[in-house]
Amino acid sequence: MKQLYITVKTEYPSAIPIRNLTYSSTRILQERGFTKDNTLFATSLCRDELNQYSQYEFYKEWGLGFQFGGLAGFPTCGEVGLGAFADHIPDQGKVFVFYGSHIGLDESGHLGELKRPGQTRRTVSCGSLARVFSDLKSGSESTNKVRCEQDFLYSQLQEIINPNEIATLTFKDLTDFVFDHISESLKQLLEVCDPQNLALLGGVLINTGRDEDFFVPKEFVVSGEDLLPLLKSP
Repeated sequence: MKQLYITVKTEYPSAIPIRNLTYSSTRILQERGFTKDNTLFATSLCRDELNQYSQYEFYKEWGLGFQFGGLAGFPTCGEVGLGAFADHIPDQGKVFVFYGSHIGLDESGHLGELKRPGQTRRTVSCGSLARVFSDLKSGSESTNKVRCEQDFLYSQLQEIINPNEIATLTFKDLTDFVFDHISESLKQLLEVCDPQNLALLGGVLINTGRDEDFFVPKEFVVSGEDLLPLLKSP
């Protein structure tokens, strides 16, 4: 386990234990008028069950949340889903969205893989992103309609990744790259929300396969104010 913490410190020096993140971000939002009663919480995270550890920590503070995210964390609910979301916002209320990409980290400090509960072998996290990464490198593409969101993810990344750069990207690089585009897609979707009543907390979620994940905050904007430095404070 020691190597896991060394890797977090080395590769993600700004990473925060998820419980610390939940506590500090909640206090900051409460100071600015966001409460459990007047705020609709939402997430845009990958469907991977490992991400529910982190979601649960926020649920304890904010109640159950609306889910925008599909595979890899891209918001795939579309206009219909957005309409449903907007219809759920409390009267004169506020919105808090927690979002981002994710990557596994095993106890030996290896990024991109981990041992899931009940398993002795390592599996990939994010598995969906790893599959697209492999497909893009090989140039293969599936037309199997059953793949649904996976093909959507492939098409999104195919449009934004330079084919000449794909071979030089590490899985960590790709995870960071995908976060940027999740953020961009989500903000476009949320343009209907009043920015004065909107809080966005985004970054990279580090899955450990244990009940102690980490989060690398990259954006924390509340009512148009950049509050990221507050999260990075000791």
